[in-house]
Amino acid sequence: MRTAGRSRWWLGSLVGSDRRGTIAVEFALIVPILLLAFGAVLDLGWLMLAEYKARQIAATVADLAARTEVIDADDAHDMALAGDAIGAPLRMDLDGKVWITYVRTRAADGSTVEWQIHEGGGEARASSAGTGDAGEGDGGDEAGNSPVDWSSRIGSPGSSASIGDLELEAGENLVIAEAILHFRPLVGLVVTEPREIYTRAYARPRYGIVLYQQ
Repeated sequence: MRTAGRSRWWLGSLVGSDRRGTIAVEFALIVPILLLAFGAVLDLGWLMLAEYKARQIAATVADLAARTEVIDADDAHDMALAGDAIGAPLRMDLDGKVWITYVRTRAADGSTVEWQIHEGGGEARASSAGTGDAGEGDGGDEAGNSPVDWSSRIGSPGSSASIGDLELEAGENLVIAEAILHFRPLVGLVVTEPREIYTRAYARPRYGIVLYQQ
């Protein structure tokens, strides 16, 4: 009887050890998969947040610019600061640029860029990539080239305004805010390379016209 009891205890111990060993192996196999999935979620979530924040910045700056009759460089700076606050935790002052463009439509020459101002430090930081001034992770190559086009897509002052499918009647004016962001992946599993995030927002001037004061 004692021998039989000892045999059963020994067999039970073996079964218990096998189960614990199986759980350990399964855990070791599952953990890397879970970590990869978690990293992918972080990457995609960070990208979606950055795109959402860029849209919010453009919409806010366009609305603020459209609420004034006269705008100057200090006003543009204050609007950019408002965009920085909305864009947190993203740093538009370091990794972004905001363009404010005023488009005026005359019957003779159509829609033209009347004036244009910009704020943000993204372009300066990206241009210093590879020189040791911008720090790690600025996303440029050794020559200082950035994956971001920092120029306005609307045009330059005095040129015809590129406003897509929008058609403005003679006398109609438009304030356009563009938000450009140098996006850097958070983990780098799914979104592996820095990229450009670009968005624009339109607003009609509340007082019909917005003058730029030097």
